[in-house]
Amino acid sequence: MPTQDILINWSPQETRVAVVENGAVQELHIERTLERGQVGNVYLGRSLGFVVTPKTRQAGGPAWGLIRPQLIAIGLLAGAGIVGVVRMAVGQAPVTPTLVNLAWIVFDLVVLSVIVQAARYQGYDAGEVQPEPARALS
Repeated sequence: MPTQDILINWSPQETRVAVVENGAVQELHIERTLERGQVGNVYLGRSLGFVVTPKTRQAGGPAWGLIRPQLIAIGLLAGAGIVGVVRMAVGQAPVTPTLVNLAWIVFDLVVLSVIVQAARYQGYDAGEVQPEPARALS
């Protein structure tokens, strides 16, 4: 007959629970203090401790103030790229390292462009007719 044990290890930082059958761990669950309670809060309708972004169109336009640090970074990256190209053109900077830096600048700008697109997103209008979800063909 198979034996099944439940082992519990608790500390103030985390709780670990293992289900052991015939000496082999079958399940392992770890709950850390910082993560504790989020699932229960969803089921019980309590505050999660963070703000959920509304999915419907909001008045007031894009939230440019929320992404000011990212906009500053975009400006500094663009400025650094221009300075690098000018220095390379007049012979004050070596070509290969400058091109490597320019490649990283382009990569960073592409990644940061997602932030701008997210700020400009206006959500859907709750009054608009939404398309029906796709259904499997029968």
